[in-house]
Amino acid sequence: MVAPNAAWRLSEGLVPGWQGERRPGNEDKLRLIKCKILFYSLLLFLFPVVSSSSMTAYDVEIPETSCESVKCLVSQYDWDTELALKVAQAESNLQPDAYNPEAHRGCNGSYGVFQISCVHDENPSKFFDEEYNIKRAYELYELEGWIPWGVCHDGKVDCGL
Repeated sequence: MVAPNAAWRLSEGLVPGWQGERRPGNEDKLRLIKCKILFYSLLLFLFPVVSSSSMTAYDVEIPETSCESVKCLVSQYDWDTELALKVAQAESNLQPDAYNPEAHRGCNGSYGVFQISCVHDENPSKFFDEEYNIKRAYELYELEGWIPWGVCHDGKVDCGL
């Protein structure tokens, strides 16, 4: 319930808490809009918006920090990166979606960048994800060296076997 005094003040357009206890009028709103326009104009003057196609000499391109390329992903592990890339190049031409339907001990196919055999996972389609494929390739390398990769046996890549 509104107190009688408060009801009178509201009916007269007076609002407690406002300067002079009056409701803000159009002149206050206009003043606020002018301030916002001035503020944003000043921001645009100080920090102009530049599209990437019209960069000036003062602009600095920020290097991409994500690791999306196969080379970058391979280099994150503690192995001979150059040799690992040669193996992947010979196996799949560095293509994450590479597939070889050849049968392996009861299943069909080798998948992804390192052509990991279907025997190494219950769901080998996960090997099409290059990050997962390279991680699993490193795990296999840690366990068995370069033995799982045929290109190291048939002379396509000298893996030191």
